[in-house]
Amino acid sequence: MTSCRLRQWVTLLLLTAATSSESRRPAWLRANKYDFVCTRVLPDGEVERRIHKGHVSTIETTVELVPIPSESTSPAVHEFQVLTLLQVTDGRHFIQLIYDSGWELRDCEYLKSAQAVDEFYEYFAADIDCPHQKAWNETRILPGEDDNFTSSKPDVTDYGSLRRECRTLHKRVRELAQYHSHSSIQRLKRELFLYPGTNWCGSGSNARKFNELGYNAAADRCCRDHDHCPYTIEGFTRKFNFFNFRFHTISHCDCDERFRACLKLSSTAAGNMVGKLFFNVVQTKCFLFKHVKKCAKRSWWGKCLKYEKEKAAVLRDALKY
Repeated sequence: MTSCRLRQWVTLLLLTAATSSESRRPAWLRANKYDFVCTRVLPDGEVERRIHKGHVSTIETTVELVPIPSESTSPAVHEFQVLTLLQVTDGRHFIQLIYDSGWELRDCEYLKSAQAVDEFYEYFAADIDCPHQKAWNETRILPGEDDNFTSSKPDVTDYGSLRRECRTLHKRVRELAQYHSHSSIQRLKRELFLYPGTNWCGSGSNARKFNELGYNAAADRCCRDHDHCPYTIEGFTRKFNFFNFRFHTISHCDCDERFRACLKLSSTAAGNMVGKLFFNVVQTKCFLFKHVKKCAKRSWWGKCLKYEKEKAAVLRDALKY
């Protein structure tokens, strides 16, 4: 291939990529010439910001968790904590990230999915006119934000930086899963993400006994019951004729449905945030049972002489929260 033809192919690929990026962005957003920040407080106390800058759009959902020791059975002394969910797209790709009070990344998911991008834009546009809307160049730190909280805050519209941060976390998890023991993996899972004010909502559990709940007791009770689902497949293990290559445990769909209903009925900011994180970010699959034939006895030559029916797990997409 000549150098001229090679340059033509490279140019064509770049133009195709640029066109693809624009094609996912809705017309009203492409026509918008101004960057903006739209802030509102949701009925359950969550603070939600819709941010648009250049070709990047972000939804930042923050929950401020004020400890209520009287509602907790845990002896630990709890402090004020903040949890933030970032959902970001550059028009072609979609990324979701969970940060703690110190803006340390706890979990993330990176998707090359046109459907995920379209669903994000649909939600982004659903309530874009809000009373607290500002042009991006008016302020980078929004009114009411604490300086200590924002000092280590990443640029929520720097898609490339957020993507690299997510990849670094995933690399750390893969390396630990490959080279370390099962106990080390479980320890990292507990360190990665446990919802503030709970002992059961997260990758692991800090509870020493069944009735030990965090100060977000309503959400924690839902998580505890879900953790005791009788049909689960832990990460990197085989069960019910299915190997779960994911880092997190997957559960039977009936358990997930009960979990969703429990969180909805809690009517709390913590419950709703846990629901969004579990069903919309971390957990994208559940499983149902299907009976399959399996050979129970073979002849010397390998022919199956006797079949038995066994339960096999079949994955299903989880519903959004």
